[in-house]
Amino acid sequence: MTTVVMNTHEAKSRLSELIREAEAGSDVIVARNGRPVAKIIAWPPPRERVLGTWTGQVQVLDDIVGSDEEVIALFEQSASRTNLTGGRGSGTGEEVGDSLERPAGGTVA
Repeated sequence: MTTVVMNTHEAKSRLSELIREAEAGSDVIVARNGRPVAKIIAWPPPRERVLGTWTGQVQVLDDIVGSDEEVIALFEQSASRTNLTGGRGSGTGEEVGDSLERPAGGTVA
């Protein structure tokens, strides 16, 4: 394995070449005023996932936390408001259209 050391100015001009060097396995060091400041490395290949690695090692219980009655009540309250407001969730309890003025004919267009 070779080591390539290059100053920042030259590295900017030859970045594509330095990337190819790193992909080929070389150590690519970028230096500023002769002092190393960065290393260009190749991106590692994706790891192969092995299915079933945790088989038999994890036990899943029916309910880990349990139901919270207060949270259930809040969800039900929110759902009832949404049904009354046509999904707008204003929380006022007014039916949609109640605040609209009706024309003399009594219908809303």
